[in-house]
Amino acid sequence: EVRVGFSDGSSHVVHSGPAEPISTGLTISQFHEELLAGMFQSHSVGRHSVIVGPPGCGKTCVVREFAARLGYRPETQHLYSDMTTRDLFMRRGTDAFGDTVWEPGPLLRAAREGNMVILDGLDQLPTGALNVLHPLLIDGEVALQDGSVYKSADAYELIRAEVLAEVEAS
Repeated sequence: EVRVGFSDGSSHVVHSGPAEPISTGLTISQFHEELLAGMFQSHSVGRHSVIVGPPGCGKTCVVREFAARLGYRPETQHLYSDMTTRDLFMRRGTDAFGDTVWEPGPLLRAAREGNMVILDGLDQLPTGALNVLHPLLIDGEVALQDGSVYKSADAYELIRAEVLAEVEAS
């Protein structure tokens, strides 16, 4: 069974039974076209998709096809069972002077640039790390390890409009 899951917790079965492997030449079957159609519907109303299925059924290939058809250049973030919430968004690096700096990971880069990220291995994340994704996916904002807060363009514009209204009223 392969499902398209939505950020509101609902899901839709797009294929039941044995999954047909997809070739590396991206020959898209009817099964994959149905999956893509569900993803396009979700994307058109601002919903995120989660694809769950057995290894080799073509999840990553279909997501890459989805991205290509929409003009995205997806980045993959591989997830693992001992990943911390910090690892989801940022990683430690060093600057030219050897000082520790926080660098954005693929998920944060994609959010900032309006791009797509493939979270490969989402089922392996511990619950705590998975819960941290919720504010970003639903509210478009997340508190980061460096003390800053990421806000989506929509959330930023809302705050900007409120500040400008207050300034004009003074």
